Amino acid sequence: MINSNQTIQLLNIDKACDNQGVTILYGECTFSYYSKDGVVEDSIPYRTKGAAAVSIAESGIKATGSAISYLDLNVVDSGKGYKEKNTTSYPQLYLHYCW
Repeated sequence: MINSNQTIQLLNIDKACDNQGVTILYGECTFSYYSKDGVVEDSIPYRTKGAAAVSIAESGIKATGSAISYLDLNVVDSGKGYKEKNTTSYPQLYLHYCW
């Protein structure tokens, strides 16, 4: 399991329920990292439930916060001779920044 601590900005928040009635939030968020070209901003899908979902729902879209999560890599055969790794972030804790 790959653990990650990131400062993220929420781009969208969608809501669903599992078969037990537990609320699941999912959507897309952005994060920044340094590369040889300088600071790069990238987006990643997220999916969460429990305390992190409550925190994300309260903070709203365009909110910035710190997410402690694990990353799930899904390897998909592209059919063109190579495999793609699709990553999803699963926040376990989300702390909203109040600036």
